[in-house]
Amino acid sequence: MKAKTYVKGGDELKKLLQSLKGAGAGAKLVTAVDAGLMPIQNEIVENAPYKTGTYKRSWHLGTAETTSTSAYNTTGTDVIYGPRLEFGYEETDARGRSYHQSARPHVRPAFDAKRAEAINEVTAALRALVEDAL
Repeated sequence: MKAKTYVKGGDELKKLLQSLKGAGAGAKLVTAVDAGLMPIQNEIVENAPYKTGTYKRSWHLGTAETTSTSAYNTTGTDVIYGPRLEFGYEETDARGRSYHQSARPHVRPAFDAKRAEAINEVTAALRALVEDAL
């Protein structure tokens, strides 16, 4: 289960990013993307169902993919029951156990609640990147 955000610049932003000196531009873009993901991830963790804390602790940022003009990263969990918590589960498993687990949405509501804050964080980080370059 992954929540994704993308940063894509227009032609002017790409030209500016290409003109930046050094290999640090890609890393700074990752920082901008991560800044946008953090409010969403924090909201997910805050609202996630809690029993032992394992699920809440399992949320993490992925490994960033970056070029000099773009960056991509994910936030997610590796626990097998993550989708069951978000969407519910009404089936019988391979061992014959029946489950009637109701949905406890926390990923999509977190995205919806923190979308504007995430955009503002990315915008501020990109603005700082551009100002440092100029």
